[in-house]
Amino acid sequence: MKKIIIVSSGPETLLLSDLFEAFSKKNEIIAIYTAKKYVSRLAALNTTIKNIFFIDAISANTLLFLLLWPLLTLKNFYLIHALRNRKKVELILLTTWTEKILLTIPAKIFKISVIWLEMPGQDYQKFNFIKLWLYRFNAKFAKLTCFSNFQMQNLENLKIAKSVSKIAFGIKAQNFNRQESIFDELASKKNVIKEKKYFSIGAACDFNENQNIELLLHAIKECLVCIPHLQLIILGDGPEKKNIQWMAKKLEIENLVWFVGEQNQLKKWLENLDLYIAPIHKIYLSDLQKILLAQWNSLPVIGFDEIKLHDYINDDNGLLIGPESKELAKNIINLYNDKIFYKRLSQGAKENIFKNHQIDEMAVKILAI
Repeated sequence: MKKIIIVSSGPETLLLSDLFEAFSKKNEIIAIYTAKKYVSRLAALNTTIKNIFFIDAISANTLLFLLLWPLLTLKNFYLIHALRNRKKVELILLTTWTEKILLTIPAKIFKISVIWLEMPGQDYQKFNFIKLWLYRFNAKFAKLTCFSNFQMQNLENLKIAKSVSKIAFGIKAQNFNRQESIFDELASKKNVIKEKKYFSIGAACDFNENQNIELLLHAIKECLVCIPHLQLIILGDGPEKKNIQWMAKKLEIENLVWFVGEQNQLKKWLENLDLYIAPIHKIYLSDLQKILLAQWNSLPVIGFDEIKLHDYINDDNGLLIGPESKELAKNIINLYNDKIFYKRLSQGAKENIFKNHQIDEMAVKILAI
């Protein structure tokens, strides 16, 4: 059993809560330090949750960070010293740039092991010279782990670390609480959908520049020739939602497309779908979790080649294709028509989660690096 401190103040914090819980099963989490807005929402983890002064503005403004660095470092030396001497902390896990730069060296001075969790979607190429240098320097004193081969190659190519551990991300598959909504009746019409022979396609997105929902809508339009009873369910909200709704109307498919808004719990929707599409240009942690949850529900997943997620989506459980509407439509139609092919991918999706993406196994592997 290890005594652990977790410091995670970034937007991925809540998405990692199941992982934090998995850590606590065989280890003692002394405390989780996070941003103020996440403190109450992590209370269910049954450990000490504390606010820590790390905000995005500090890391976004390099000059401000350099000015505050001496003061924050001094404060963190005191914090780490107290944790080591009073609580006998052995390991600290860090997730964001600011935390890694401010806490890694103090932790190593007091002989506490440091693990960096590298988040999907982190664009290291956008770091300015100072931020990249600080990252490389502090990485020498930590063990780095990431969740995809593409991400590992990026870290090694940029010489951020000589050695990076790649660990498959896992999910707590049974963690599905139902969220009631005005669209609940639609999601529960499983028998009606089967009688009408609907083929239901789902996509979860944030309606921003990272998603290509317009491409998906064009593909749906092209599929209607071969799949007359087709419906698309889009979960999520965002700045481009109204534009996408207008596009659906322009393509005359607004009666086939359901915009059901943000859904915190996806089970009720995923279990009534036939296919999941990930219409994204770049993979983030939230996207990765949704893909894995779809696979847990035996859904073949279609994504675009550019997300470089071949270690999660492959010929056994889904398809990675070029970002073109005609190619997407062709593959949707093929899955609809070829029941044997569809069944093989559906079974492979579920098996992929059982074999490779259990969150308890992920937690053990992270702590073992």
